Amino acid sequence: MESNKDNWDLAKEGFENYVSSAYELYKYEAIEKTSKFSSSIATSLTSYLILGVSFFFFLTGIAFLIAELTGFFYYGFLSVALLLLIVFFTVRLSKKSVKKQFLNFFIKKFFEK
Repeated sequence: MESNKDNWDLAKEGFENYVSSAYELYKYEAIEKTSKFSSSIATSLTSYLILGVSFFFFLTGIAFLIAELTGFFYYGFLSVALLLLIVFFTVRLSKKSVKKQFLNFFIKKFFEK
């Protein structure tokens, strides 16, 4: 009878070790996926921020160029503002496709191995 008790305790201990190991593995895999996702998002945001600042200076330069060609500062900056409004409304009208692309990007980054 004592042999059965020892076997039962041994099986119970093995099962507890298995559950504990499986939990630890799941936890480490979740941490790995989260850290990969976070680092990917951080580098993407940094890249887009640098691109945005560069684009701002480029547009400012274009505005000054148009202002110098026309002789009026407000013509240059108004023309660039008009261009940006056209781009804004174009993006706004195609919101669903842009949203779908961002969603696909985030899903690919999250489930990337």
